[in-house]
Amino acid sequence: MISDAEGRIVWANDAWVGYTGMTPQMIAAEGLRRLHEPDSYTEVRRRWTEAKASGEAIEITFPLRGQDGRFRPFHTRVTPLRN
Repeated sequence: MISDAEGRIVWANDAWVGYTGMTPQMIAAEGLRRLHEPDSYTEVRRRWTEAKASGEAIEITFPLRGQDGRFRPFHTRVTPLRN
């Protein structure tokens, strides 16, 4: 998926929609919090914020809820793009 500088999801591929059941429009209305395991959400947001501030790419693994309600680990790369 791709987010803007404020963290709003502006694009998601078919695999993301198939796994989570959420389109970018649904995410815009509901946010991502319900997809994250509560114990890891704060850390994921902290790491994303740090990457955005530094401009440096990071990799992080965290549990993400599928549309079946199960959490599975996702390895994610956050790559801030400027201008």
